[in-house]
Amino acid sequence: MKYGIVHIPVTDLLRKPEFLSERMTQAMFGTPLRVTSSRNNYCRITLPEGYRGWILNTHFEQVTESLFHKFTNARNRFFIKPGLFELKIQKRQVMPYQLFFGTELIVSQRKNQTAFLLPNGNWMPIAKINLKKNDGKPDKAGAIIRTAGRFLGVPYLWGGITPFGYDCSGLVQMVYRYHGIELPRDSSAQMKVGKKIARDNILIGDLLYFKGHVAVSLGGDEILHASNTRGMTLIESLSESSTNYREDLDKGFLFGRRVI
Repeated sequence: MKYGIVHIPVTDLLRKPEFLSERMTQAMFGTPLRVTSSRNNYCRITLPEGYRGWILNTHFEQVTESLFHKFTNARNRFFIKPGLFELKIQKRQVMPYQLFFGTELIVSQRKNQTAFLLPNGNWMPIAKINLKKNDGKPDKAGAIIRTAGRFLGVPYLWGGITPFGYDCSGLVQMVYRYHGIELPRDSSAQMKVGKKIARDNILIGDLLYFKGHVAVSLGGDEILHASNTRGMTLIESLSESSTNYREDLDKGFLFGRRVI
């Protein structure tokens, strides 16, 4: 068994070790990987959430088992806030140059300044204003909705988990994780978490499920979701009287889940 840490802003996890293979999901900077085999410049890896697939061997840094466990078990964790954080390029700069919303960092005070741990074991300075503490405490529904609203208009991307492109469950997972609620990666697994809610009892922040799809309730019949059909993250409605009515989702509604 070998170990690695993603050292670029984001990398694709592919179904096969081929350039044109299907993207299953993505992994952000700092994600610890278990590496089991290699082929065609790709390595077969396992993500912390259990996903298995192939990534380019140049997209992660091979590390010792002890450093792998340091990234896996560290408690002092922070998230990058919404927006794209760009690092100032310095002499002997190491990757990454950018960090996306939701990237989780191990943070410490080093020489009287805030810094985050790099996959090579070194530390890089970062302004604390760009960080949100990951304390594992769920935030209120209003805060979750406000964050999700920051990504309206972001393109739909199958397997995407960044503001460059989300799929439906990727958007939900990243936004809710940022607010202290851990969810599985896929909607089929997400729909088993929390308390099942009937349609007439849906509240803001509840998750609404359809066949192969998930959306966030904005209250009433309004939903926010990353839509493959519309090609982006947007707000639509399950009400026939609304100008942005989605008949297919209205009639295909399965149930809601309360995870807050």
